Amino acid sequence: MRRILVVVMLLALAGVVAGGGAQAAPSNAWSVVATPSRPGPVVSSGLRSVACPTATRCVTVGQYDDGANFLPIVGHSTGGAWSMASASVPPGRKFPFGKLVGVACPTSTLCFGVGDYESATATFALIERWNGANWAIVPTSVPGTMSLLSAISCPTSTSCFAVGYRKPGNGHRTLVEHWDGSTWSSVGTPNPKGSLGSYLYGLGCRPTICFAVGHWYHTPTVAQGLIERYA
Repeated sequence: MRRILVVVMLLALAGVVAGGGAQAAPSNAWSVVATPSRPGPVVSSGLRSVACPTATRCVTVGQYDDGANFLPIVGHSTGGAWSMASASVPPGRKFPFGKLVGVACPTSTLCFGVGDYESATATFALIERWNGANWAIVPTSVPGTMSLLSAISCPTSTSCFAVGYRKPGNGHRTLVEHWDGSTWSSVGTPNPKGSLGSYLYGLGCRPTICFAVGHWYHTPTVAQGLIERYA
């Protein structure tokens, strides 16, 4: 019996030696992908969100610093290497500062990126649209001098929701924008009773239902989770 056990152990060892002692690598594993900078000067940059409308096409958004301004950046991959390019903020801003933090692509030739841009005295919600070839700023009409968008979801090719928050007066309030296939418009949203500030940061949608999440303050220093539903 002992002799049989020794033979089995020797055969197992021989198999390991013949195979180099290495185990097969998993078929699916994460790896670092080469990430280029946009053309031109870049001091620093970061990416915040990504969407892949097809198996071979993905879009990412974020922000970069060119040494003088902080501006939105967009990236594209068509199944191979990534390429990066600048996005825009509305012209006429004395101190350009903008970023895109969310992106959704309802089709392979339609994507929306959302975020915000700043002037010397105000912050405004920012929506940019990609038509399969170029990015362009989408006009928004959110009232007040402070608004931003933090997430977007497109449950169908003709319906997208974007969420964030705004400051119409004293205290922040939830903000939801909706695209109906042709234009963006603000959608009324509730805020918890007695809220001193309400914020939406995340969003998930199916064709007939959406959930938005964030938090709200019921005292100046104590917050709790917030979930809002659209159906």
